[in-house]
Amino acid sequence: MTTSLLKKQSFPLQITLILCFITVFCVPLFAQKNRFEVYIKKGDACFKIKDYKEAAKYFGKAIKENNRQVSAWQKRANALKRLKKYKDALKDYTEVIRLEPNNGQHYNDRAECWLGLKKNEGACTDLEKAFQLGVKSAKPLSKKLGCAWYKALANAPCPVKNNIITDISVEAFTGAVVISKGIAYEKMIFSPKGSAGFWASAELGAEQEVLIRVSKPQNFCLDPDDNITLGCALRILGPGQKEVSNQKDIYHKTSFSLMPADSLKSLVVSIRSNLFPQKNVIYTVELRFYDKRGRGELLITLPMCISEQSPLAKNAITTHNALGMGVHSSAIGIEVRSLLLQDSKKQVVRWLAPEQAHCSLQFVGFVTPKSKTTTIIRWVDAFGQIVKEEKGFLDTKSTDSLFEFSTKGLKKGVYTTWIKLKEQNSERTFGAVLPIEIK
Repeated sequence: MTTSLLKKQSFPLQITLILCFITVFCVPLFAQKNRFEVYIKKGDACFKIKDYKEAAKYFGKAIKENNRQVSAWQKRANALKRLKKYKDALKDYTEVIRLEPNNGQHYNDRAECWLGLKKNEGACTDLEKAFQLGVKSAKPLSKKLGCAWYKALANAPCPVKNNIITDISVEAFTGAVVISKGIAYEKMIFSPKGSAGFWASAELGAEQEVLIRVSKPQNFCLDPDDNITLGCALRILGPGQKEVSNQKDIYHKTSFSLMPADSLKSLVVSIRSNLFPQKNVIYTVELRFYDKRGRGELLITLPMCISEQSPLAKNAITTHNALGMGVHSSAIGIEVRSLLLQDSKKQVVRWLAPEQAHCSLQFVGFVTPKSKTTTIIRWVDAFGQIVKEEKGFLDTKSTDSLFEFSTKGLKKGVYTTWIKLKEQNSERTFGAVLPIEIK
């Protein structure tokens, strides 16, 4: 009976012990947490109305309740700094850094206290640490103070040690050869100014202007303030590679010469027809974007021909077509329905093998010329150099005009073939660009 009675009393006894534990240990913790939050809220309210003295008192009381909370130390340090009590604020920021050593903003805040105490050396040390932890705003102040670490950063060599070729491509519409030396980009757009379309072939009308836009360029060498220093050169070569024009720095004294890296969306250059002294002459345009601080370059080489100014050139509709096989064309008054690349056996081919040393380009549906028509074919290699050029004439009596060209002498590689047709006694023209690979 006695044992049974003890069992009945054991359950209430356990409840009593649990309640005692909660009363002795848990209730004070809840009360402490509640007081901490109350003091923080009161301190925030005082700080908001710029009563920094009272704010510092409340944050101090919060610290007494819980000295392991970073926010309380940081808030009191901010209030003391506003009161210009830099020595006391410095101690609080030091405690904040001890609790959170990997937060760069804490070092940046403590640097302001060092400046208030006229101790620039301490400020520079904290600003360097803040920058290392990702606080970009530390650099302008370090530059102003003349910190040794910033000077070393400004004089440090660019990480781009050489300008080796990293990419070579051919722009299908114009035949432009693009060579990248370290500089990458998303895409390249050739478009007539004032038009939403694309510029096709290498024919530029009189009084016309074409825009070359390089979208989202990357891999530039940044200065300590994350700025890019850009340059752009434009060189035009005439027949016989004779230099016609050479502008060494188009971007000089423009917004492109020095700009923040995060604001660079595209590189833009305008090419006007008045840069070319003669009409119906094939020129080579060499455009070069370069990183002045580093050694990165983007080289663009393309053929260009200016049409004569005439009533027909003004009024006739200029057509732009993709004729298949990577061929793009532009025409004024001349209609070409299709363009076939044939081998010696009259078989349509896409790529030329070494044994196909002779091939034909046949224009089907070409309007019968009323006068003698000149043909020019130019071969440009992957480096933008003209390796071969042939001239000829079309038969004025044939409806489907046919002309031939030879690939003899061309080494293995990718070439851009640029074709130009021009009636001698009219303004009717046709231009086409196509890539060809000799294997």
